[in-house]
Amino acid sequence: MAQDAWFKELVPTVLPSSYHLIESHDYENGVLWEGRNHRGPFSIIMTGQIEEDGKKWLHVSVARPDKLPEWDLLKEIKAIFIGRSKQAIQIFPNEAMYVNQHPYCLHLFCCVDAADPVPNFARHGSL
Repeated sequence: MAQDAWFKELVPTVLPSSYHLIESHDYENGVLWEGRNHRGPFSIIMTGQIEEDGKKWLHVSVARPDKLPEWDLLKEIKAIFIGRSKQAIQIFPNEAMYVNQHPYCLHLFCCVDAADPVPNFARHGSL
């Protein structure tokens, strides 16, 4: 199955010069990049699919080989791969649903079909 048109439209084509496309998985709506900043190398995977709720969701992960990605890198990845004006969420599932395939990987999710898939927590003044 080829990549869905909606996903292809969301894959960024202009990236910082330190980001390099590694592979594009047409059969599973996924793209892999490698990058490097002053703290070392990292990898990014972006996938998109229609989930059980019937909505289109992006999943963007960023991993370092030997430590968790730092906050400023996660913010940069979110801005580039999801967008500055879109909301992204991190999920901390209950232990029964927890899956860890890489100990130094963080994940962001974005509902393409909904402007705000979660409540506006900023009203509490903590964001």
